[in-house]
Amino acid sequence: MTSVVRDRATSRLGGGFWRLWSASVMSELGDGASLVAYPWLASTLTRNPVLISATLVASRVPWLLFSLPAGILVDRMDRRILMVCVNVARAGLTAAIALLVLADLMNIWLLCAGILLLGAGEVLSDIAAGAVLPSMVAHEQLERANGRLWSAQSAANGLLGPPLGGALLAIGIAVPIMFDAGTFAVAAGLLLLLTGQFRGASGNGNRGSARASTRLVDELHAGLRFVWREPVLRTLFCTEAVLNTAATMAIATYVLYVRENLGLGGASYGVLMTAGAIGVIVGSLVASRVVDTIGVSATMIMFFAIATTCYLVTGTTSQPVVAGAANAGFTLVAVIWNVITVSFTQRVVPGHLMGRVGGVNRWFAFGAMPLGAIGGGLLVQWLTPIAGQQWAVRSPFLLSGVIFAVTGLAVGRHFTSARLNRTRAADADVLPESARDQESSDALHPQHERT
Repeated sequence: MTSVVRDRATSRLGGGFWRLWSASVMSELGDGASLVAYPWLASTLTRNPVLISATLVASRVPWLLFSLPAGILVDRMDRRILMVCVNVARAGLTAAIALLVLADLMNIWLLCAGILLLGAGEVLSDIAAGAVLPSMVAHEQLERANGRLWSAQSAANGLLGPPLGGALLAIGIAVPIMFDAGTFAVAAGLLLLLTGQFRGASGNGNRGSARASTRLVDELHAGLRFVWREPVLRTLFCTEAVLNTAATMAIATYVLYVRENLGLGGASYGVLMTAGAIGVIVGSLVASRVVDTIGVSATMIMFFAIATTCYLVTGTTSQPVVAGAANAGFTLVAVIWNVITVSFTQRVVPGHLMGRVGGVNRWFAFGAMPLGAIGGGLLVQWLTPIAGQQWAVRSPFLLSGVIFAVTGLAVGRHFTSARLNRTRAADADVLPESARDQESSDALHPQHERT
């Protein structure tokens, strides 16, 4: 009878998860609208392409600068309160940007500064949400929960947000920005409805330590040490840095590929991007089923094989339909990789270190992206006089395919089922018996974090 009750409890994601889901969807919908609004606003402030691209850099740099300290803050504070405060601050900052636009006081430097601050808020909110999720659902449901969350976020950010932003932009350039501010405010209200305490180190205590450290550098070292001492996590985070560098190298030059190699215009470019968004949604929905069917290790091997193929196909085709299918195929397996790797990390990292390890993960994964963007542009520029523009534009995709293939061959032995299972078992063994008992209780009452 107990097992039946447990099965029913763990089969539901729970009200807490769905409130977090709703808040994430609202903020992503606003972000999707701003994806149209901010570049368009930048183009009205300056015609300098370097300054316009600076807005994209401003949105990415926070991951490199703030991920590690943000992880410490997430582990020090009540994570729900932190997310509420960040969303309220983002709502106020976005509203201020809209008011400056209406007053005709905005310039490109103020815009970059605003986007930089919004990016810092995104770093904090994203790491906090990743640390909260494992306390809301049973560990057996993490792939399903992450899949549901990311599919909805992708639909809001990639499919619904941009067209809505375009429609609002037709009314006025400040309108989609005000809409973005409103979605942050609604997200903050939804997060206030979460019940329970979601504290990190102050509530759970340190694993293998008599007391929690109060020095920031010691807290940061604790997160770094945990990753370094877990070979699978260490390899995983380094692998993601390499893969994201390669992927961003291709993304940075994708618009040139569409224009020069496929001969398409802006509308068709939007269709290709939509194909990628559809791949993300489908991948998010099927991720848990794929893992249940073939296992985590086999899913990782599948990811490397399909991603490599998609990049090589993109780099050699001139057919828009084939290119669109390759784009959708890559995003589909990429989001499956993200679901299973994030879920694995959430399982093996103790709750009091979740923020710091999440910060380390994002520092590796997202901090490498600006390097890839710069590298892709430089590669095309360097090869154009040597190989011609057509093949120069193809080169980032071909090189990315090679990088994915070589990386898969190099790290595959680290992601075998035996190694993954040993990492999980080792983490369970070092937890005190009382903590393991508490984990069993939390599976039946997942809306509260262990304290």
